[in-house]
Amino acid sequence: MKILPLLAGLCLLLPLLASAAPYELRDREGRLTTLHFDAEEAALLTAGSAEETGRLFLAEYAPALGLQDPVSQLRALPTEVDELGQTHLRWQQVWQGVPVRTGEVALHLDKQGRPQLASAKVVPGVTCATIPTILPEEAKLLAEDAWLMEYGPVAIPEIMEPELWITDGHSLENYEGDPRLTWWVSTGTTIGHKSGDNWIIDAFAGETLGRKTSERQLDRRIYDCSNSGGWACPSEQWNETYQYWFGRREGRPPRGPNPTTAFGYGGSLDTDNLYDLFAEVDEYWLSNLNRNGANQLGGAGDGYWCPSPRICGYVLCDHLWTTACPDNATYYPQTGELDFCEGTASTRDVVGHEYFHAVIWFEFDPHGTEYSYEIGALEEGSCDVFGEMLELHSTDETDWTMDIAGDPLRWRFLSNPSQGINGSWGPYPSHFSSPYYRCSSEDNGGIHHNSTITSHAAYLMAEGGLFNGCEIPAIGIDAVQRIWYRAWCQYFTRTTTFNEAVIAFQIACQDLYGETHPEYLSSVTAALQAAEMDQPGYCSGIPEVAPLCAERGAGAAWTGLAAGEPDSVFSSAETVWLHSADGVADR
Repeated sequence: MKILPLLAGLCLLLPLLASAAPYELRDREGRLTTLHFDAEEAALLTAGSAEETGRLFLAEYAPALGLQDPVSQLRALPTEVDELGQTHLRWQQVWQGVPVRTGEVALHLDKQGRPQLASAKVVPGVTCATIPTILPEEAKLLAEDAWLMEYGPVAIPEIMEPELWITDGHSLENYEGDPRLTWWVSTGTTIGHKSGDNWIIDAFAGETLGRKTSERQLDRRIYDCSNSGGWACPSEQWNETYQYWFGRREGRPPRGPNPTTAFGYGGSLDTDNLYDLFAEVDEYWLSNLNRNGANQLGGAGDGYWCPSPRICGYVLCDHLWTTACPDNATYYPQTGELDFCEGTASTRDVVGHEYFHAVIWFEFDPHGTEYSYEIGALEEGSCDVFGEMLELHSTDETDWTMDIAGDPLRWRFLSNPSQGINGSWGPYPSHFSSPYYRCSSEDNGGIHHNSTITSHAAYLMAEGGLFNGCEIPAIGIDAVQRIWYRAWCQYFTRTTTFNEAVIAFQIACQDLYGETHPEYLSSVTAALQAAEMDQPGYCSGIPEVAPLCAERGAGAAWTGLAAGEPDSVFSSAETVWLHSADGVADR
């Protein structure tokens, strides 16, 4: 039994968008983070060019965003005009010319050049000196020391050129002090321990402040590690003993079952299966979303270890990658490769999942999203969604289940997340206020466990149904994939929260279907409200309220007043006992 006050939802999003009224979100300090413009305000800010409209917006809203002098605090990034003819202006926050890691402002214009949505994260209190005393070469040595301390002397890592950033608590675990001048040093290796990390080095003290992993779990090249004593895994090597070609390059014939007897790899078809699945994923992105590879250059390569037009994959490396295997897969942006434990390379939705990590990495280049807590859960959940999209594209059906190497104990059920058990963490959450939501800092803030909130919302949009008291009409998988992709590419930031993602998905829906299928917006909104992505969430300690979409049909619930008298008509904000309601999950 649960007490549910019949209150309006925290964010009355659907009526706001439908009436073109203003809508905003603010952070805890009152700074504006999301703003949907009404027609009157949009008209006042519209100028003869997108750039001039941007200047008018900044002049008007700088104080609300937390900016004192936008001319010196922001650096304009390239303006983008997308395939719908809409314009996107973006600015990077800077301090004395140095970029602030999580500080960004974006203004999105409709086809007529009118502002429709602004999003911003401005880091306050940036006053640090910007001339480092730690030189770049020293930072590289410190990063190498940190890498060896973390992984041991199993290999010598490749160290990229350091980049100077001002970094705050969004990027530093358990840090609440003032923003600091830091070197970000990327490391990676293709031998020994596989890793892709960004080390954050204090540019004055030389202290290693933290590590941001960038591992995200057509010229094809498949590297077969099954017969390798180290990470020198061949992409094409003839072995006389086995009379077998290890690895497979573009245009080469199928290799057939793996003949090795060591490590239990015998009979594996991972090399050939991954080769074929790479072709499927490439064709999916090109034919469905007109994307020429994750990097828009025909592949997922970084242009260094793996050439840009190529897709590089490693298979059968469990005996080398003992810290991650079994039943795992990872995208390494520093090397542009996708690595698969035994069996995962033959699992279509796993390959699709990892490839979307590559797409997101290149959309948020450099360094991807912050990949922790809510933005990390949004990324992982969206990767599951696109894994299912690949499955549908290739087989004409999807089971809405994220299969992990065929092990049911590791599956994520997007249609009913709480059906899946994530080891000692328990069932996966189906909505943001679920007691199954994890508030732990483990796993980058529970990003894999909490990912099912996002993917469940996508399932509800696509397939429809009754959940959390809300009846959600289906809009189909094709519409969902396009809305999801547009929201990520145009409206998400490196630190987007669940609450901010709601408006991003809604605006993306409006962009794509506002003229042809205006009814889609109500379905998208209902799915997001049912998943409670517009509420503060379990970790906030703020009690959940009945979703707005559920309140509209709450009269059918068997209810009683707190005094115990049965009733079905209540006063606003009146506390009632909700004894049962069809479609209200976990209640």
